[in-house]
Order: sequence, then structure tokens, then C-alpha cells
Amino acid sequence: MTRVAAGGLQVNAAAAYASENPLLVAGVAVALLALLGAGIWLRRYLSRTPAERLRRTLTDYDRIAVLMHPNPDPDAMASALAVNQLVAGTDTSASLLYSGEIRRPENRAFQTVLDLDFGHVETAEDIDAEAVVLVDHNTARGFPGAGDIEPVAVIDHHPGDGTGEEFTDVRTDGRVRPRDRRHPPETRGTVRRNINVVYRPNESRIW
Repeated sequence: MTRVAAGGLQVNAAAAYASENPLLVAGVAVALLALLGAGIWLRRYLSRTPAERLRRTLTDYDRIAVLMHPNPDPDAMASALAVNQLVAGTDTSASLLYSGEIRRPENRAFQTVLDLDFGHVETAEDIDAEAVVLVDHNTARGFPGAGDIEPVAVIDHHPGDGTGEEFTDVRTDGRVRPRDRRHPPETRGTVRRNINVVYRPNESRIW
């Protein structure tokens, strides 16, 4: 009985305080709701894969340019194809671009066998897009005006200081075994992951 009475007194005291300080109580309630909403948003954001966050970033634009490094190799080409697949079926169109030449026989074979249609860049003025995505390198280079390009996103595995204005995924970790020095494990993994997204578009997790 004593506990019930004490509880009733506490409720009455709380009700009296609320009636005397309605603005303060309302402010606390709004703050708690805002904190709850922020927590839900943060949880959803952290649960998204990098690919989902990149897709959301890129679909804010009508036209994007996916720029490979000069003289691209299969790693760069597969990465560009993966980004193109991310925006496939949306209102965002992507052009896949490179500078220099596709020189090495195995690189030309990769392009020929898959019948890949890439655009060639001579100067920065050749890039007709609202946003630029760098793949397999993190700073644009190899043609006049490249240094002025500020990419909206960067996906790479090489060391460097380049970042994207809205999205950056640069992973340089990975050990190289002696027999693998020409083709580091992280590089081979990048190619495998990116080819998977090209030929398995329904895969939910890309990275």
C-alpha cells in the first residue's frame, strides 16, 4: 500500500511539473523524437553496403562519366563495367572513358572478347557529364585538364591521396606472397568482384 501511494505521489508531481513547464516538457519530447529518428537513420545508413551508398550517390545525376586510368587494364575495365551496372535501369546514364591506349595483348583481348565499347578522352573537354567517377586510380591524370577534375566518387586499391567529393572507397590493404608480386591478391579480388557484378546483376552485395 505504501508503494502504491508513493507511486501516485510521483505521478501527481510529474503531472504538476508538466503543467507548470509545458514548453520545457515539449522541448524534451521533441529532442527525444529527433534523437530516435537520428538513431534509426544512422542504423540504416551503416547497414547499407558500399555499393548501395554509391548507387544512391550516382543516381542523383542524369549523366556520369566513369573514368579509367590511362592505358587501362582488365582491372580498370571491370571496375568501370561494375559502376555502369550499378546505375543500369535507373535514370542515370554512364559513359565509360579512358585516355591513352589499350596496348597489351591481354588487355585488348579482354575488350574484344567482351565486345566493350569505351569512349576515348584526349582532353578534359571531351568529358561531357555532370559528375566523374574514378575507378582503379584516385587522381585523374594522363591528359590536359585532368588535374582540374574533381571526382564525385573514387573506387580504387592503389595508395594515394585522391578522394571523391561524395563517395570514396580506397582499399590498399592486402599481403603479397612472393609468387604473386605481379598480381597482388587485392587486385585479383577486385577483378573477380567487379566481373561478378557485371554478370550477376541481381547480386545484392557487391563489395
